[in-house]
Amino acid sequence: MTEPDPDRPVSEAETRASARLVLGLMAAAALFFATLSLGYGLRAPFVELGREGTVSWMFWKLDTLDAEALRAHEGGRVMWLVGSSVIRESFDEDLVNEALADRGSPWRVQKFGFNRGAAGLAAGLVAELPLRPGDKVVHNVSVGNLHTDWLSFADIPEERLVSLLSAGELLALKELSPQEKLSALLMIPEGYWRFREEHMRGLVRLLAWPIWGGPRPTPKTKSYNLTFRTLERERRSPRSFADPTRYRLYQDLPTTDLSPDQINTLGLDRMRRLCAERGAELVLIDIPPTRLFQSQLMSPALREVWDAWREARGVHYFPQLPEDDYFDLIHPNFRGRAALTPALVDWTVSPQRGAPMPLGDWRPPPHSPGAEADEGLDLEAEEDPLD
Repeated sequence: MTEPDPDRPVSEAETRASARLVLGLMAAAALFFATLSLGYGLRAPFVELGREGTVSWMFWKLDTLDAEALRAHEGGRVMWLVGSSVIRESFDEDLVNEALADRGSPWRVQKFGFNRGAAGLAAGLVAELPLRPGDKVVHNVSVGNLHTDWLSFADIPEERLVSLLSAGELLALKELSPQEKLSALLMIPEGYWRFREEHMRGLVRLLAWPIWGGPRPTPKTKSYNLTFRTLERERRSPRSFADPTRYRLYQDLPTTDLSPDQINTLGLDRMRRLCAERGAELVLIDIPPTRLFQSQLMSPALREVWDAWREARGVHYFPQLPEDDYFDLIHPNFRGRAALTPALVDWTVSPQRGAPMPLGDWRPPPHSPGAEADEGLDLEAEEDPLD
């Protein structure tokens, strides 16, 4: 076999042939990846078997929604509840619609509450809603959503940004570094990055089935993400603080971003534009957290600013619940939901802004050793669906 001569000059024909080979391999790789990514859509088989993501469930609900049946009642108006997990845990959608039907109301509600569903992300879901003139979009606000560097504070994964924001909106985010923006923009095709974990989870379920036995894996159609948590949860968050400023959720003015280009302020503006373009109305509501949160995890100066912020935006206020009606510092439990569900019915029939309940003489219970064992607890961390 003749050894190649390293000193022999490469001909132009050989260079062209090599370039064609490299381009061909690149095109083949791109085609293979594009073909592979077709199995990563919302209703792809393995994704259906492994669906667990909170945003994925929102798009699944929207995809399976019968909009005509939803509007079949007299009046045909829909109130879309779109926001965070607080929205999800606060209201029983079925009971609300039953009560509205009993009252002969022209309204029905549809709930889309997902983990970390602040306005900057929720606007991406609002853009997909089948809104009609006369509808309302109801979004819950929270002081924590105005946190400085909210994306880092809330630990938002890149794939969620790609799922809910356009390329232009990603580029406009001051919270992202140039490197993070480039990384997010390179996450194409979108379906692959949005559903890759669920695709793999479904594939593993199917492959493990012959080994572990049990019922054959079938597409998931139930999740607490579609309704609310049905199990009573032990309250893991503190009931008092020795030093609330050390807790992860503590917020004061220096850690609050009130600028117009903060991600969730931009999201509110986007939601308003989307609603206005389709003849719908955006209504902001406040479902208050515990008094412990308000008194200990917000500085006095921030409470004043938060009052002014809500007043300037015409926020509607829902009732303050007793401390035992929450399963943590911010989420209502089954007792809280039982109180807020009829409150939503009354408010839908006759909207009243109400007012925030003053803290007055309320004081937290005395601090006891070990009460802050879960300091820094991520209260809205992704959890396994209870289905």
